[in-house]
Formats: sequence, C-alpha cells, structure tokens
Amino acid sequence: MMAITLYIMERITARQQLPVIIEEDDYSYDAIAIKNFVATEDDKKTETSDEVPEYLSTYVAPTELGTDPLSYNIEIENQVYTLPAPVSAFTDNGWKIASQEDSVPSGQSLSYAIKLQKDGKEIEASVTNFADYQTKPENCAISSLHFYADESKNPEVKLPGGITIKSTSDDLKKWAGDKFDYSKSGDSEYYDYYDDDNDGYIYINCKKTVSSMSVKKETWTSK
Repeated sequence: MMAITLYIMERITARQQLPVIIEEDDYSYDAIAIKNFVATEDDKKTETSDEVPEYLSTYVAPTELGTDPLSYNIEIENQVYTLPAPVSAFTDNGWKIASQEDSVPSGQSLSYAIKLQKDGKEIEASVTNFADYQTKPENCAISSLHFYADESKNPEVKLPGGITIKSTSDDLKKWAGDKFDYSKSGDSEYYDYYDDDNDGYIYINCKKTVSSMSVKKETWTSK
C-alpha cells in the first residue's frame, strides 16, 4: 500500500470540487494527502511586512508631563511621551535602533524587543503590534518601559509629578497618595497600580530611594 500527495498551486474555494484522477498502475493506495501552496489570509499574517501601520500616525505626543501619575506620560531625556508610543517617536528625537527582534505577530506584545541608544544612554523596550499583520519592532509601539537605578546607561527619566530614580521614600508617599497599592517587605517598599481596562500598570520599588520603575500600557488610544 502507498500514499500519494497532491500539491495545489491555485486557490480552491470551500465550494469548489477538487478533481482527483489516479491512473491505473501496479500500486494500491491507503491514503491521499493534499497540500495547499497558495497563501491564505492567515498565512499572510505570519509573513513579516515592512509596511508602516497607519494607526501610528494618530499618535500625538503630550505637550507637557503633567502631574497625573495615571496618565502613562513619561519624560525621557527632556522629551515627553505617552505610552504606547511609536518607536518612530523616539527615533525622531534622535534615538537610534541598536538591535531588534525579527518580528512581532499581529496583536501581540514582545518583551525587550528593541534596544535604542542615544548619547551613551540606552533603552531596552517592550513593544506591541496593533496592526493586523506581522511586522518588525521598529513598526510597532513601545508599550512597556523598565528602568533600574543600578544601570549605568539609564537616560534621565521622570514620571508625572516629578518622580525620578533619585526620588526618596517620602517623595513617593506624597506622590502616590491613595491611588497606588502599597506593600513592604524588609527594607523594600512597593507601589503598584494595575489598570485592567488598558492592560496597563505602573510599578515602583523603593529602598530609601527608587530602585526601579516600570510603566506599561498595551491598548492603543486614537487621538
């Protein structure tokens, strides 16, 4: 018994009949496999496109950092962004792409997908692809940023209300108010805000001064 494989090189719709002709020979067959070599719409979503998604053009950078800690605004090297922000918003301000992952699937987020550098400073960012096709991280939006106090290549970073890596525990208490969940373990204090509606969070760890801060928002808001 033998199996044969048929290769389809043109599109066959669900309602079309596929004629199968097997000529008489000396063999008998116990299976027939059919392989379709025509790209479907789902196939196209897994091909990495260089096209810049149109939604990125709707991004509007904030004119000021503001004081609302839940605005998802962030100031980096004296430039204010709101997350998620197009990678191009950073490159337009002089940041260069040092490295990036090959691709980000449609509708997905990818942690630490791109590394940006400027004047000896470095940002390693997570991105979200809000397009309906797979593309490179440079064509996505930066949706999550993490900064650690012990990183020598940290840019100057400020959150609304003036919180920086150098802010103290007392600064944070006044800043957070009752908007953040507070917890303490040993000499570490934690301030957390989770935003289920926007797939977002703001997280700060403090040991006398800020040890780390994270800001994430994974929903795109058209302006």
